[in-house]
Amino acid sequence: MLSGAIQAQAWGASVGTYREGQSWVYPAFAYNITGKNASTDKPARALVVLVTSDNGAREFEGELSSISSQDIAAAIGR
Repeated sequence: MLSGAIQAQAWGASVGTYREGQSWVYPAFAYNITGKNASTDKPARALVVLVTSDNGAREFEGELSSISSQDIAAAIGR
């Protein structure tokens, strides 16, 4: 987390809250990944790194939905 805090979840498991300076990892086979700002009045910024050998599209839900794996691939010129 670069700043603020987000609540993230995968597989419908319990929600984790991650704050500035913290990091976490989901395994490559994770699905139903969601995330949202933990605050109603303060912004949150996260750096997301997606490493995959799959060229298929990935979609994110919640407030993180503005980015997809295709956007990342375009950003790095793949």
